[in-house]
Amino acid sequence: MKKILSSLKKTAAAAAVVVALAGTASEARAQCEFPGVTIGVAGGISASSVALLNSAFLAPVGIFPNAAHLSTQAAQIALNTALQLFEDRLFTRLREFWNDFFQALQDMTAQLNASNADQTRALGNLFDVGGMTDNQRMVQQVEFAAKKQYTPTDEGCRFDTAGAKLGSATRTSNAMMEGMGTAFTGVGNNAQGSDAERGNGQLIGRRWEKYSKLFCDQDMNAGQAGCNGGATGPLANANVTVGKTLFGLETIPMNDATPSGETINGNTVTIGQGWKLATDELVYNLINYEAPEPLPADALDAAGIKDRRAEQRAYVTQMDAVGALVYDVVADRTPGEQSTDIQQLRQTNGITDANEFPSQREIRQSLIEQLMNPNYYVNLHDASSTTKRKEVYLEAFNLQMLYKIIDKTEKISNAFAAETANMLFEQQGDTTYDQTINRPIRP
Repeated sequence: MKKILSSLKKTAAAAAVVVALAGTASEARAQCEFPGVTIGVAGGISASSVALLNSAFLAPVGIFPNAAHLSTQAAQIALNTALQLFEDRLFTRLREFWNDFFQALQDMTAQLNASNADQTRALGNLFDVGGMTDNQRMVQQVEFAAKKQYTPTDEGCRFDTAGAKLGSATRTSNAMMEGMGTAFTGVGNNAQGSDAERGNGQLIGRRWEKYSKLFCDQDMNAGQAGCNGGATGPLANANVTVGKTLFGLETIPMNDATPSGETINGNTVTIGQGWKLATDELVYNLINYEAPEPLPADALDAAGIKDRRAEQRAYVTQMDAVGALVYDVVADRTPGEQSTDIQQLRQTNGITDANEFPSQREIRQSLIEQLMNPNYYVNLHDASSTTKRKEVYLEAFNLQMLYKIIDKTEKISNAFAAETANMLFEQQGDTTYDQTINRPIRP
């Protein structure tokens, strides 16, 4: 410890010498004041200063500077070695960390890559779903608009349904008109198998049988109506009540297969057949149709008989022209083919007596009922194309009604033609027709 203190003291003295030397400026001034001083002089001065420093500082300590130098060098070597060792250990540990976490980092990298790929896939799926949703929504909107525009409804299909049935019903109606005309012409010509084959007497007998069994009302004629068994028939007065038989129903139920319990001319008659016979009787009653007496075969060559035969045929022709006005009404209400569609459409409008076998008249009536229903127009407001179709159907319906008017006008024209001809013949004093009976049409 004493040696250390002594060394410190010597070190302090040496420092004072250094300061003193530093404060001496003669050498420096000599260099500045005496031009031409060589580098050697400066070197000598420097060397002397170093020697003085060495003698003042290093000489007292002796071996210490070398030992300090060696100690410092050793410390540096040790420190470098320690630092190198630290570096080696540090990098070794870092390499160990890398080795320890390599698989985890590799798995994490794979997971991150997989996650990125999955996110890309999820986003792609999301975009695809969004695109599909948008496309599906667009398709649904188009489908909805198309359904509103074109989907069949009760309102939209009524004209379609009625139009298809109307053609068939028209054919049935025309067939009925032709059949009724043929039957009444046969009666007027005393055709074989007709009710007037043997003359007007036979016709009256057959008509009475129908009346007494089917149409008799026991309250008529003061209770002495001549009913079969004294009981009212199943279709009382159907042969004389035009409002009931012809205009009471849209379809005359000629297809009713219910047994009436009566036989006419030896044949069992159903209720439907009874309605048909009632329409025949109405024709007789409305136009005062009578059957002529058959002419003897051996008298057909006589001139008078031929004239009489011509008169009878003219009468039949005129009666058929007038009867066609009634035939048309009957045929218009003759049951057609089975169609529950028309029946259901009418029932939705509150009609309780709609026929399962609608006539031409009933089909037209179903269209009119639809047009008179306010809901029909309310349910059409969403579909402009349906409304346009209805306009076309209405035009077609109007055209058909115009055709019916023309058809009836033609029949009325024939009846007027016959009546006009008879009026002219009578004014001219024509005696071709028998003026004593009411067979031809008279003014």
